[in-house]
Amino acid sequence: IAAGVQVQYFDVKLKAASGAAIGAPSNSLEGDDVGFGVTAGITLKPFKGTEIGLGYRSGVGQNLEGDLYTPTAIGLLPAGTYGIAVDMITPDMVTLSAKQEVTDDIRLLATFEWANWSRLKAPAVELAATGTTITNLEFNYNDGYFLALGGEYDFNEKLTLRAGAAYEWSPIDTEIRSARLPDNNRIWLSAGASYSYNEHLSFDLGYTHIIGSDTDLDVSAGHQDFNGITLVGDVDSSVDILTASVRYTF
Repeated sequence: IAAGVQVQYFDVKLKAASGAAIGAPSNSLEGDDVGFGVTAGITLKPFKGTEIGLGYRSGVGQNLEGDLYTPTAIGLLPAGTYGIAVDMITPDMVTLSAKQEVTDDIRLLATFEWANWSRLKAPAVELAATGTTITNLEFNYNDGYFLALGGEYDFNEKLTLRAGAAYEWSPIDTEIRSARLPDNNRIWLSAGASYSYNEHLSFDLGYTHIIGSDTDLDVSAGHQDFNGITLVGDVDSSVDILTASVRYTF
């Protein structure tokens, strides 16, 4: 059984056109805060060669304080710079994992993860001086899910090889997707190795290639309405991640 504390520094800056005309000046919103959360987990070994882990990472409450600059009036608010505050909670996450020995040298691994992105909803942007709501940050995400399968092979006493694949369901779909964050479902392909130099010192190396699904962007009537702006298109994306670490055990 384990527990821990999260300390999260959150810093955000968002820009958006102030109108539908080409070349319209941008509104900008920025703020930051430090928030705290917890983590907890339990590992069970019900049978020899079988391990099951359950982990929880709480959301982190953030009270962002910063400034909103608008070059044009927003409702009854004249153009200018205003102190603002935004209260929001980042998503909490639950992870379930399992490891099963097949032989003394081969292990199978699996993980399922749920991320509570739907709790983000549409945080209100308020004037710091009066608490009056100026606008909302329209996230309105769904929940996110992640499923991974993989394996490990002890090539010898010093070298372990591993590989795996995963599928991630994005919390964003065409109904709420914007040009700011055109996210979509994706496939993860990973490989790596660990090398034990001696009983204290070991090295890890990993590589992941992420393939994004074909992504449609539809900012138009019936999907989203950003000041009358229409933007319809598609987005291609991929990501490569290389990780390396050194571990020393006392």
